[in-house]
Amino acid sequence: MIRAFNHKHFSRRNYRSLVPFLYSVENQLGAIKVYILVLLPIVCLTGLWIYIFANNLSLDYKLHTLKQKISTLEEQYASLQEELSQINSLDSIQRWAEENDFVEITKVGYLDLSNTNVAQVINPRQF
Repeated sequence: MIRAFNHKHFSRRNYRSLVPFLYSVENQLGAIKVYILVLLPIVCLTGLWIYIFANNLSLDYKLHTLKQKISTLEEQYASLQEELSQINSLDSIQRWAEENDFVEITKVGYLDLSNTNVAQVINPRQF
């Protein structure tokens, strides 16, 4: 087995090299600055995670309200389709025609559009 991939050996080796490094940095910069340098990324990442989580909740709520609006609009569309089918029925059209004084046609006559009944253009040069 290769020792570099042994997790116990690898973690101990990193810990041993990290502690002296932190002590040397602490001696050079001071304990407060080291704590600030170590804790600042943790605080920033935590704040970023909270921001992303809150933004995700906000978007989830907007999505929920949009889905509710879609379902409401689909219900309204269905009721309007039903109302439209009732308005376009033959009975309602006949009732509307009677209310607006239309007369029912019993006999249909057609116009005779033969050449004798149609106005003809006279050539103006003949006059």
